[in-house]
Amino acid sequence: MKDLFKEIKRNDHRIEAVESRIEDINTMPYYEVFGTETERKTDLSKCNDSMKAHLDLRQVLLENLQLEINKELNRVSQGLRACTLLKIA
Repeated sequence: MKDLFKEIKRNDHRIEAVESRIEDINTMPYYEVFGTETERKTDLSKCNDSMKAHLDLRQVLLENLQLEINKELNRVSQGLRACTLLKIA
């Protein structure tokens, strides 16, 4: 489960980097001075594709985390039942 948390954290950083890049593209004077609107749209499209890939990965990671949490809940429940049975006997 720790590996999943690490991977989610790395994914968070990647998403933040893409969000930052999008903000830069939208606010940098580069496109007004040197670039064209077509170049800006191309760069935004690449960022959008990257963001979609990162969000798809995040969904998979969160689904895997949910499965791991359910497994752990089952182990804990079984352990609690075993403790209860030991007290009764």
